[in-house]
Amino acid sequence: DQDALKLRTVQKIALIFLGVFIFFMLAPSVLPKSWMFVQVLDKLGNSGCTIILLVLLCLIKVDGKPVLNFRKVAASSINWEIIFAFAFIIPFASALTSDATGVKAGIMLILKPILTALPPFGVVLVSLILAAILTNFANNVVIEVIFTTLMVSLAPALGIPVVPAIMAVLIAANLSFATPVASPIAALMFSNKLWMKTADMYKYGVITLVCLAAYAVTVGWL
Repeated sequence: DQDALKLRTVQKIALIFLGVFIFFMLAPSVLPKSWMFVQVLDKLGNSGCTIILLVLLCLIKVDGKPVLNFRKVAASSINWEIIFAFAFIIPFASALTSDATGVKAGIMLILKPILTALPPFGVVLVSLILAAILTNFANNVVIEVIFTTLMVSLAPALGIPVVPAIMAVLIAANLSFATPVASPIAALMFSNKLWMKTADMYKYGVITLVCLAAYAVTVGWL
């Protein structure tokens, strides 16, 4: 159907705004910082630019109707459950990374005696496996900080090269997709009931986690 391939006025406007949005995102890193326009974009940030474009789309009308009916979109297209979940999770993630909570110190206190009793490669192996598992239940940044600190303190004494060990640990600490609480992306995937089953997410998430952890321990470490 050739008519279906023709852009309607609303679609053309949306395409133009998409181009403007991409330009706004790239301009601060490409154009000279001395330009006032670039300074304004820097002040607005991604959120400010997005809000301005959304407001303009709501104000522009085609055939008496706004290009963007925000009330309709907000009611039917936005997954509010995930938005509220993020609003709840992000402050707690920030708290977990704080030294005041003692989470990092507590985990390091438990792990350090265990790891020091292992041979050099055993330290790397156990660290990667623990990082890959814990990151699916805890904040990624917390796990990265804990295991990076452990590697920096233990590696020189055990004759382990520090930089490769830290890089491998960072890979493992970002394999966060096997549980709904692993990361914001995991939360989005698990909540998408229309495209995938929860059981499949657990199944393939764990399989992928095991495969990538094995990769980090072998190819990644080497």
